[in-house]
Amino acid sequence: MAKNILGFMSISNLIDNTPGVIAKVGELSTWSRTYSKTKGEYFSATRPDFTLVSFSSTNDTTGADVTLTTAESSLAIEVFYQCYRYATTHPLPLDPEDFRNSVQAEMFEQIQELSFGELQVTSSVQLPAWVSFTAKGAVANTYHVWTADEYFKAEYPDYDITIVNPLPDLADFAGNWQQAVNKLADWPFNKLLAQAQVEKQGNPETYTLSFQYDFVNRVNPTQKIPVTWIALVYGESGNSEDAVKDAIIDKLVTETGYPETAWEPIFPELFKRTEFVMYPRWDRLSIPNVSNLTALYSPFTPAREAITKAVEWTSFYPQVFIEQNVNIFPVTYKSVSVVAVNGYNNMDDQKNLADLWKDYICVDTSSPDFERMQPLTKEWVHFMIRLVSEAETANYTSAISQGFRRVKRGNLTYLSGNFNKANYLVVLRKSLLEVV
Repeated sequence: MAKNILGFMSISNLIDNTPGVIAKVGELSTWSRTYSKTKGEYFSATRPDFTLVSFSSTNDTTGADVTLTTAESSLAIEVFYQCYRYATTHPLPLDPEDFRNSVQAEMFEQIQELSFGELQVTSSVQLPAWVSFTAKGAVANTYHVWTADEYFKAEYPDYDITIVNPLPDLADFAGNWQQAVNKLADWPFNKLLAQAQVEKQGNPETYTLSFQYDFVNRVNPTQKIPVTWIALVYGESGNSEDAVKDAIIDKLVTETGYPETAWEPIFPELFKRTEFVMYPRWDRLSIPNVSNLTALYSPFTPAREAITKAVEWTSFYPQVFIEQNVNIFPVTYKSVSVVAVNGYNNMDDQKNLADLWKDYICVDTSSPDFERMQPLTKEWVHFMIRLVSEAETANYTSAISQGFRRVKRGNLTYLSGNFNKANYLVVLRKSLLEVV
């Protein structure tokens, strides 16, 4: 079982104990410590100055949380010890390439695919902002470990959201509407806040968010009252109303056993979001290569097949709607063709992707013609290239850029990013190729 490990390396002799000051490398801030409820701290008797703080360690296949063995944590500590040893025995400024090559050579029998983040310059040492590598051997664990707090705060991609129920039993919302309203009156906001303290279980959160959504009488939809939901967010990437909506819906379904279709007429606002669902045709190669990830994709997608595939893959939208809301367009990234489905509940000014980006042209960003597009369209192109390229390489547990998040819809997993108040869901290459 391979594991995916995201963490931070604390180095005791680099910590700055000046009140209110966090060292540029080797010290984790109090704020950053709120990014996970499942942190583990790992030490090594042979390297006592180094502590691995594991923020996320997951099964690479299932995504389930796992603990690290002594050998697994010690490997990460040893890599950073070798980084520190190189940094303190070579004259400044350091050569980043020689730095990386030297550490890779020192750890040749144990690791591969070693990568460094930008070197952080302090008065006493230069260390990479992060280090990533894959363990050699029967189990190829992957590691992405930061050593610079500012980079960690900006880049750590995972998050956890704890929803505090507006009523102790969520099934009450699916019962008699007036009885649920009466129970809400007996569960005021101060009780909700008290319950939030219980739900924290001693884990300080990054954000406490609250949102109000109408609770609608499905028998008489003209009757509705606002209901407050509290979300305890752990991690900067979870600071998103869309992520909170997903967490609420998931809790409604898992705690009651009622499907999403049963909850949509009761909390319709939870299901209203502006989005575009996109399927780069990762399955249609134009120029194969030894490695699939270096191949180029075909810009051609037959229209009839595109609609058939869109209906098959977008199982969470009505078929008739999908058939009338498919767009096909190319992107410059590896010449891939994208099948896009307009969101079912999009805002009026963002109903159709083709209307929204009328001036889009498929040219390289370095082309003089690129400047002929509107500024917002150019920003959207850069955003789409980032999203599509990351969706090509991401898997179900790998590190992803902050601001993006994985979303499961139907039987596919997507990488989601927000641009101009709309969510763009791009299917992971790994996920799509498992169903075609």
